[in-house]
Formats: sequence, C-alpha cells, structure tokens
Amino acid sequence: MKGTHELQAQWLELHFSEPLPAHLDGNSVVLEPPVARFEVVPGALTVVVPEE
Repeated sequence: MKGTHELQAQWLELHFSEPLPAHLDGNSVVLEPPVARFEVVPGALTVVVPEE
C-alpha cells in the first residue's frame, strides 16, 4: 500500500514486521514493529488563532 491515503477514524492501528519510517507532527521518526496505534483524543489540543 504505497502513496498517500486519507482516512477518518477515532483510532488507527498499524501492524508491520520491519521498522517503518514516518513523519509525525513535523518530525521524522521510525516506528518499531510489531504495532503502532494512533488515537484521536477530543479536547486534547488547544489551538490559538488570530481574531481577524
């Protein structure tokens, strides 16, 4: 499964057998096998924007 994919979910769990290069929040990382889980936590992020 190569390329870019768009998903909507409350959580995503990836299962893989080799280290997986990834880009998270502007940082290059390597995810270690066997599994990585990503979860959306409502209200966990505060975003400040200009009033204009």
